Amino acid sequence: MKRIWEQTKPWLERIGIHLIAALSLATLIFTTAASYSPHEVPQPGARQADPEPWLYDLSLGLLAAYAFNFLVVVLPAKRKQESRFITLRTPLRIITNNGMDVIRDLERIARCPARRITEEHLKKVLTAINDNPHVKAHIAERLSQAESAYADIIPYAADLPLDLQECLQHENQNFLHMAFSEHKEAGYSSRVSVDELRQISERSTHAFTSLNEFALKRQHLGGWTASFLSYYKATESVRELVDKYTLRTRQKQMGKDRPRVSPIVYLFGIEANDPEFPYMNYPPTATDDEYVKGGSK
Repeated sequence: MKRIWEQTKPWLERIGIHLIAALSLATLIFTTAASYSPHEVPQPGARQADPEPWLYDLSLGLLAAYAFNFLVVVLPAKRKQESRFITLRTPLRIITNNGMDVIRDLERIARCPARRITEEHLKKVLTAINDNPHVKAHIAERLSQAESAYADIIPYAADLPLDLQECLQHENQNFLHMAFSEHKEAGYSSRVSVDELRQISERSTHAFTSLNEFALKRQHLGGWTASFLSYYKATESVRELVDKYTLRTRQKQMGKDRPRVSPIVYLFGIEANDPEFPYMNYPPTATDDEYVKGGSK
């Protein structure tokens, strides 16, 4: 019973007031029609009995309250909300695309094909990414763009739907922001190169292969798979709600210029600067973490 109520409650909250208004209108029509139907003529000096003395007044009052609420509360709030979505279009685009943009950048750096984002695919991409300061600075830069966008939204957040506010907070409080905050570099975007992003870290892990022998293992980001997947899902939750509230109500204003990519693009991501793009197959480093001297496989 409790489960049925939990499933029914959102539906009732959404259409309950409209259902009451419809029943009030039907009651008003019925009582009005009934008042015009033939009745027995009362005796002289006697008062004619009203068969439903309160239904007409109640239904009329409910309809008046419904109209007042729509004109004074709902309609202005809807217009204000739509205006906020148009005003915040750019920061919302940055946040909704940021999870996908980070992964697409890492795919390009790792020479991996762009595939549907799953845990398996993300594991291969992050395993192919060499753990070096330049990659961490790039991830921190992407995350800082979302943080700046969130700061732009905060003054107007109260005008956005509550569920969207919650999703924006979850994105901003995601563990990935805290984990890479220390790797931010001033002026990063103006000097980074794809060769630096693909560098193998000078700090390599010594993995013992036998009792007295060991091999150098390339450091990579494969252990961050769950964190990156969590962040991607957080941004996609924001995207779903933004689409829900904008595509239905403001398709003309926001539907024509809603690209799937962020307005922030780095030089190494431009196809003209990467003649090998698009990559069709995973590189050997996607499944092999062995150290390769002088460069990655």
